Amino acid sequence: MPNLPRGLTALRERNYALYALGQFISQLGNWVEQTAVAWILYEMTNSPLLLGLSGLFRAVPMIALSLFGGAIADRVPRRVLLLFTESSMLIASLTVGILALTGQLLFWHLYGCSPASCRAARCKAR
Repeated sequence: MPNLPRGLTALRERNYALYALGQFISQLGNWVEQTAVAWILYEMTNSPLLLGLSGLFRAVPMIALSLFGGAIADRVPRRVLLLFTESSMLIASLTVGILALTGQLLFWHLYGCSPASCRAARCKAR
């Protein structure tokens, strides 16, 4: 393994490198999804107010459910919790994608199918 800068030496450990790569891919997917939802919402409505509400609908579940997410993360095996939350976020994103492909997507679908409620438990499990 080549010499890594001082701050990156932890990447020499295989398990940590796999974890870091997985985290990067997961976060990249979240950023793409968040950007795409905001773009689609603004294109559909041309309303800054409805675009701002999407941020509210993302933040409220995170704030409201983070206490419960912590309690759940303490009681449920971490692997099971992460598989459940990541799978539910995948289903929510696929639902929005299928609705968009079929031309049935309405702006409120982007609020209702937001995977933010799963992020509260997932963040506590990591």
